[in-house]
Amino acid sequence: MRRVLTKKKLVAVAAAAALSFGVGGAVVFTEQASAAPSDPNAQTTIFPVVKYGAQGDRVTTLQYLLRASGQGVAADGSFGPKTQQAVRNFQSRNGLVVDGIVGPKTWPRLLKVVREGNRGDAVKAAQTALRAAGHRIDVDGSFGPATRQATLAFQDARSLDTDAVIGPATWGALLGAKAPAPSKPPTSGTKSPGPDTRYPKPKGKYPNGEVPANQLCQVPGSKSSDYRMSCRAVPDFTAMNNAYRKEFGVNLQVDHLDRLTTYRTVADQRVLYNMYLNGTGNLAAKPGTSNHGWGIALDLNMRRNGAGSHQSRTYQWLNANGPTYGFNDTVPSEDWHWEYHR
Repeated sequence: MRRVLTKKKLVAVAAAAALSFGVGGAVVFTEQASAAPSDPNAQTTIFPVVKYGAQGDRVTTLQYLLRASGQGVAADGSFGPKTQQAVRNFQSRNGLVVDGIVGPKTWPRLLKVVREGNRGDAVKAAQTALRAAGHRIDVDGSFGPATRQATLAFQDARSLDTDAVIGPATWGALLGAKAPAPSKPPTSGTKSPGPDTRYPKPKGKYPNGEVPANQLCQVPGSKSSDYRMSCRAVPDFTAMNNAYRKEFGVNLQVDHLDRLTTYRTVADQRVLYNMYLNGTGNLAAKPGTSNHGWGIALDLNMRRNGAGSHQSRTYQWLNANGPTYGFNDTVPSEDWHWEYHR
């Protein structure tokens, strides 16, 4: 477990692609190129398809979003000829394939970030989606206290970042977007070399937080020798990092924060545990019990870039490939915490 700078809940739904926030609150999604290596920060989402003949709250939400984008269409929950034409007009004006179908490329262009104080049809769209999710609020186009509370309740129930802002992850959850399947292990370079048996398993051999310096090695790819792990795990981590770099073009990263992402002395553990107790730090193990104290736990950068917890491409890759090299995610609430047990 690691120290974090904020105490946010982890978002649970991946957004549609590498994203940014555009002018006027629009959510801008950039399509990803197919060239390898792929970007570990890239995100993909399977958005629902809505087309002619559909009816219900999702259609009403769509119609309000179309209205917010300048299309004169009634928000009646029925995807008829007028809604289809409005979709075609929107697609034409935004350089999309004009087919009258709202799918994975049209949804992201329609979405707008809304928050407390906002008014208009985009807010009505969010309120409609929140009502469909069971929250009893008026669809009045005013993002006031009631809508804020409904948003917080929805985000909390979905393990989203509880910020009362309806952005990419919250929109994805409201629309029922789904994350893609985890990436598959590479077809080459996946063989595990196994542990360096010149070094004993530190757990049970040495006191926690007091592993001898000659049993600790710099984490491969890290920027300095301050980032240390059990030398026993180095061959497998090196092979895993090589496979990750082959797919994404960058190293697995442990030096995005301070050295406490890796080996921790008892004194280090005591500092983090005290921070946890006084409410200024994240969940931390009692001093002398953390697997960081044996050099077999690492807190890796998940490179979420807006993706949900356990939904980033880095996490998905590690979840599919890490066990091959003896690394597993052992703390369900922490996608960044990986331990080596061999």
